[in-house]
Amino acid sequence: RYTDISNKYYDQQDYAHALEWQQKAAALAPYEGAIHHKMGLIFDAQGNKTEAEKELRKAIGFNPNNYEARKKLAMLTNKKEWFSNFKTENIDTLLNNNIQQSDYPNDNSVYLLKNVQQIVYPE
Repeated sequence: RYTDISNKYYDQQDYAHALEWQQKAAALAPYEGAIHHKMGLIFDAQGNKTEAEKELRKAIGFNPNNYEARKKLAMLTNKKEWFSNFKTENIDTLLNNNIQQSDYPNDNSVYLLKNVQQIVYPE
């Protein structure tokens, strides 16, 4: 597969050949978000931020759940990662609060943290 060949070149930091093979893959599967994501990474490695941003936007357009592409795009555009807006919990503090089984005599288990975070993207 073209993407496998591209990945080998990418791992060897031969970005020109990696891009060549990734473009061949994109010609065969132009709507595959993972291909555009990888092309964005290759362009970024080459220092071509404009093309990297363009490819990452395509990747997100084809696969809105590609959070790695979203994270990379935020980094390229100097924006804060979305999840950094949420409060973070210190698990060690939760564990050290000395919760005793006697506090919950009728329960076999207790949630120490049930934290659900959801982001709805505007696209």
